[in-house]
Amino acid sequence: MSTDGSIFYNFLQLLTFFFTTNKHSLRDRFILYFKLKRKFFEKQPDNS
Repeated sequence: MSTDGSIFYNFLQLLTFFFTTNKHSLRDRFILYFKLKRKFFEKQPDNS
């Protein structure tokens, strides 16, 4: 059983949050997005 599905689902939820929230400015939103994206990829095992 792969965890890719749940990660993708969580990622979709994050995107939904980003595009529906008005609390943050667009710039802050992108900074947060890239921070979270880095965290997601760091959690993945390195296949190289």
